[in-house]
Amino acid sequence: MLPPLLLPLLLASGFSLAVLPLPTYPECGTADRPDLCPNDLDEYWPMISYVPAGSRSSVRASELEIGSGNGEDKAFRVSTGRFDVLIAVIDSGVDWADDEYQNKIQVNIGELPLPKYANGIDADD
Repeated sequence: MLPPLLLPLLLASGFSLAVLPLPTYPECGTADRPDLCPNDLDEYWPMISYVPAGSRSSVRASELEIGSGNGEDKAFRVSTGRFDVLIAVIDSGVDWADDEYQNKIQVNIGELPLPKYANGIDADD
């Protein structure tokens, strides 16, 4: 809970609060209808569950039904975000400096290599 005087100051400075619960998009994931999803999803291949119409000619017919990405568009039918949900990123392409991820990234330290010289020898040797 915010201190009573802090909320008016935040709102006066242009700060806005999210309306909770966040809206859902019950028809998101309908092929060729990116307008039914949040506008930042668009038709980004790694995230959507179908191959966009403009790209179908470059995909084998047997793979069109499989789709192209993680199917995150269909997840927006149920939820658009909860702060208690962990997302797994199995990739080294995380932009660690992105403000959107600050204080949100968790690292499994049990999977990290030993730091160089942690046990008196070079971890690469």
